[in-house]
Amino acid sequence: MNEDMNPSRCWPVSLLVIVLSFSLSGCTREIPTLVSAMQADGWSAQPVMINHRFTSDAQLNTAGIPAGDEGYHLHVLTCANYWDYTNTQTFIKSFVKRPLGHAWLILEGPQSRLECGHSGNYGDLMPRYHEGVIQRIRDGDPDPIAYLWQTMNDGQFESGNPGYDPTYAWRLPITSAAHDRIHDYIMKREYQRFSLSTYNCGEMVTQAAALAGINLGSQTRITFPNHGTVHGHHLRVWTDPKYGSFEIRSIDVLELDLRHLTRMGVGSDVTAAYLAARPYQPRQRVDHPSLLP
Repeated sequence: MNEDMNPSRCWPVSLLVIVLSFSLSGCTREIPTLVSAMQADGWSAQPVMINHRFTSDAQLNTAGIPAGDEGYHLHVLTCANYWDYTNTQTFIKSFVKRPLGHAWLILEGPQSRLECGHSGNYGDLMPRYHEGVIQRIRDGDPDPIAYLWQTMNDGQFESGNPGYDPTYAWRLPITSAAHDRIHDYIMKREYQRFSLSTYNCGEMVTQAAALAGINLGSQTRITFPNHGTVHGHHLRVWTDPKYGSFEIRSIDVLELDLRHLTRMGVGSDVTAAYLAARPYQPRQRVDHPSLLP
């Protein structure tokens, strides 16, 4: 059999199916709607599909899941926004209520533990993303939403707990070789750049998981109306059609995928254990991990 056709390696996953399955299991009490068909005003939201659950070089055990060595684990932790993607109004309301989300990781070996992530969008060098959009609206920019495409230069390496209690913590056994690959990736990664779609905390943890042999869902495609009304004010969102849709790294989608993996027997839920132990190391932010004291 062709390796790519092996059911244990080629696991086509539509996040739409995952979302629907969770709506039946009661998870919608925790995570609002992540899928929205095209609305009359032009709004829609669709999680991006994963075509292959495991990477082509993943080392799988007899159960068809990534193998691990004693004492080696990768943890992915999320503090989800729980935005409601049903329509423009529900999204804006949920965004205002919970504007910040985050994801980070813990890399464990028999004699080591590294908790870290990638942060940015501080607003020191450039306005934060939502502030930049608002300012462009005030300035009469024809495409104020285009500010979401900006790449910031204030990204930093974040060591220790980022100051959040995780809404979900997932642990995956990994091999010693995968541990070394992930550690090398963390040490060599560039942290200065930060963007909503391609270079951020969610992207960092998905890259780390891929080095352990597993692809995580973490993106959603949003289509924006070209105009809208907020608190009685009519606003222009975009004029150039190239700004009509945007793929954002969604911590909501990432957390939902981690929950799905746990239900499938891939990795385990260690949220309660993390919160009970609260193994928080003091947070330190530096431009690169080599600069840590």
